[in-house]
Order: sequence, then C-alpha cells, then structure tokens
Amino acid sequence: MVGWPGGAIPPGHPTRESAIDVLFTRAAERGEIRPEHLTDQVKSLPFDLLRHEFLMTFAPVPDDVLEEIVDTIFLLLALRH
Repeated sequence: MVGWPGGAIPPGHPTRESAIDVLFTRAAERGEIRPEHLTDQVKSLPFDLLRHEFLMTFAPVPDDVLEEIVDTIFLLLALRH
C-alpha cells in the first residue's frame, strides 16, 4: 500500500484486522479451532511469537519453530476443552 514502509499494513488498520479475522474464521469453519476460545490475546499470540523470533535472531524463522508456535502453543489454546 502506498505511504507505508515496504507496503506493510500497520497494526489496527481495518484491512489488516479483516485479513486476520478471515484466517481464523476459515480455520473455525474447517473445525481446526474453536472460535469461542479466540480472545484478542489468543489471536495475536502466534504473530507476537513470530515477531519475537524475527527480532531475536534477525534470520528467517525455521519451519520447526513455526510448527511449534502453531501446533504446540496456539492450537493448544484455541482447542482447549
């Protein structure tokens, strides 16, 4: 998008929030997550952890770390009983 460094959409921008909501809505429709457990903090957690990895290592995040963020941490919270 014009006006933002690197074309990034800033946090809080309606387009960014809508894209993230679509991601979680589709996952819920596929039965991969339980929408009633998706607080704002749970929704932001995988992105916060990814950002932490970028800032701490200044390197691409390895696949095993991505899998751990999603499968071990996020899905545990999004599927809790």
